[in-house]
Formats: sequence, structure tokens, C-alpha cells
Amino acid sequence: MPARGIARSPRVSPRCALPARANSISPRKQTSIGRRSLRPLRASSEVPAPKVDPAPEPETKEVEATTAAEEPAEQLEKDWKAIAQYVLATATQFFLIRLVLRGLQYVTTTGPLSQDVIPTVVVSVFFLFMALKSRVFSPIDNSRPKRSEEESKAKSGQRPSWMPPPIVFPIVWSSIAILRCVSSVLIWKACGNDLLAAPLGWFLLHLCIGDTWNTINNVEERRGTSAAFVLLVLASVYNAVYQYYQVSTTAGLVLAPSAVWLSIATVLIWTIWSINGKEPFFPMKKAKQT
Repeated sequence: MPARGIARSPRVSPRCALPARANSISPRKQTSIGRRSLRPLRASSEVPAPKVDPAPEPETKEVEATTAAEEPAEQLEKDWKAIAQYVLATATQFFLIRLVLRGLQYVTTTGPLSQDVIPTVVVSVFFLFMALKSRVFSPIDNSRPKRSEEESKAKSGQRPSWMPPPIVFPIVWSSIAILRCVSSVLIWKACGNDLLAAPLGWFLLHLCIGDTWNTINNVEERRGTSAAFVLLVLASVYNAVYQYYQVSTTAGLVLAPSAVWLSIATVLIWTIWSINGKEPFFPMKKAKQT
């Protein structure tokens, strides 16, 4: 008989005991389980790759500069046709004026217009008209610039700061026109009422050259050719003053302010040429593509 003080472990029913295989897990299954449990950890431990911004696009100015550099420069060639047109227009205008003078010479020396002061009035009106509107005899466009156009160009920096305001020009030219008319009438009388006298011819040639210059400067806006041609205008007016002065000192002095004003205008034209890119003196045009 066992002693009563020693406790015996209870007997477990075989039905309640778990089989040994169920409680034990095979090494392969443990490895697979471990791998599955580590997958989320590895995924969460991965650091996302930083986003790389695309390269900035080049600025518009750089693109435009590159495009402009790649484009071929515009090819120019000398415009000989323009030179021929200027010479022909000046010669044609002078020829037409001389024809009108011949007609006036006949009218003012014979018939009713040759009496009393009528010849003087007719000749005075003619020379005043020539001083203001001689361009009507020119076969090319000699229109003068509008005041509004000159004001806009002056504000945009295409004119020098010392240039007189546009309103000054019509006032000065109107005054010069009167002086031209008076001096020419004095020469006409000093030459024996001969409208075909040489000094008057030199003065009228000066007007024709000036009208052609207006086409170059104001209509075609060829600044380089205008700067070169204005020297011819200046030379012609000094020659006219000299021719007048040889016949009549008073007539030469009356016409002299015209030379002074054109000297200032020449400096102005050359300054405008200088601050606007210094275009070539010879008239140019686009070259024909072959």
C-alpha cells in the first residue's frame, strides 16, 4: 500500500492527450512561416526612391536667340534702279519747270500780262508757289512727313533730344519760302526780267534736288542714303546763294538763311542716321533668291 502523504499525478485520459505530430511543427513549415512574417517587415523597411524633377525647360529668350542665330541673315544687294530713279526724277522735274518758265517768259514779255506791275505779280506768285509746292512737278512721291508721325518717332527715341519740336518746322519753312520768293524776284529784275537766267536755274535745280531727297528720307525712309544725299542738297543751296550774291548782294543775303537752316538740318539728319543703326549710304534692297 503506498503512503498516504505522497500525491499521485492524475492520469490523463488518452482521448484528451494531443498527438505528438499535432504539437510539433516541421522545420520547413517554420521556415516558410518565418519568411511570410518577414515579408511585410521588409516591404515596410524599404525607403521609397526620391522623385527626380525633370530638367527645367530653357527660357524663351534663349530659345529665340538660338533660333535667330540659326536663321540665315537677310541678303541685301545694291539698288541701282533706285539710283537711276532719283537721277531721272530730278532731271524730269527740272525739265518740266524750265518749260513752265519759258511759257511765263513769253506771257510776261508780250500781250496783256506784260503791262505795268502784272509781270512782277505773276513772277512773285510763281516763285512763292515753287518755294512751297515745287514737288508737284516731280514724277515720284515727295510728300512731307506728318506732324503726328514726327512726334511719335521723337518719343520712341528715334530722334535726338535736341531736335526742335515738330511744330517748329512748318513755321521755319514758311519763313524760308518767303525769303526764297523775295530773293528770286530780285534776281529776276537784276537780270533784266529774264526768267531763264542762270542764277534762277541753279536755284530751281536746288529745289528739285531737295524734293528728291524728301522721297528718300520721308517716303522710303532710307536713312543712310538720306544722310549721303542731304550733302548734295546742302551743296546746291550754297551754290544758289553764291550765284545770287554774284548778281545781287541783297538777293544773296536774303537767301542765305535758307543755307543756314539746311546746315542745321544736315547735322540733324546725320545724327538720326547715327542713332538708328548707321544704315549703308548706298540704297539697298532684298537680294533675289536663286
